[in-house]
Amino acid sequence: VELARPSWPPTHVLKGLIREKCEDEPGAIAAYEEAIRFGESRTVVFQRLIYLLRNNANKAEKYLSMLRDPGAVSSDLADLEISIAARAGQMERALMLARREVKRRPEDATAHFWLARMLSNNAPRNAEESPELLREARDAYARAVELDPQSAQNCSGLFLFFLRTEQPELANQTIELMDEK
Repeated sequence: VELARPSWPPTHVLKGLIREKCEDEPGAIAAYEEAIRFGESRTVVFQRLIYLLRNNANKAEKYLSMLRDPGAVSSDLADLEISIAARAGQMERALMLARREVKRRPEDATAHFWLARMLSNNAPRNAEESPELLREARDAYARAVELDPQSAQNCSGLFLFFLRTEQPELANQTIELMDEK
């Protein structure tokens, strides 16, 4: 296919899929980038590339900004975008993205978890210094647990939040809640 149609985007998408299957991430990244260079615009291709670039915030951000329809961003890609921004030290942006996702997906426990995590990362540990952020983080963790009480991620997030904010009695209550489930 590559010989017959070297500048056809699906040729390079196929090559990227094959490289991924062979666990050749650099080869898959190169193939997807080539597909996009030749005009590929499907969101799924961008999602695959951005996932592969998860440890390269600058390149991942470049392709995130190229997505033609931000409303088409999947929840997985949105969560990855938040994570990439946080890893790049762009905490205000990560927090803004997390808030956007909670508005977009109010019944999604993962969206609330990411919001809680970004709020916790932005807030000082001392409740007197930033009571609003800490209250909002607590509420977001609690909402995540309410929406998906079986999630170890949500329950442990709430538990660790209480430990970090020096609220051992609430941490113990969280453990009891986890034991009941």
